[in-house]
Amino acid sequence: SRLVVGKKKNSINDMVPNVAGMSEEVAKLKLEEIGLKVILIGKGTVKSQSIDPGMKVGSAQKIILELS
Repeated sequence: SRLVVGKKKNSINDMVPNVAGMSEEVAKLKLEEIGLKVILIGKGTVKSQSIDPGMKVGSAQKIILELS
């Protein structure tokens, strides 16, 4: 793990990664790194995500992950 010093850019250019098949912990970390608020439904691995991979988002936007 690396430490990044400085402010997180609040950019509309952050792209949503594909987190399908990831554990809820890993998926949540990846999405929070780009400033998304993650809402989890269920337990286990990610079955679907409410924002398509590759979409550009701004910080504080919500994404819903369905787990199974």
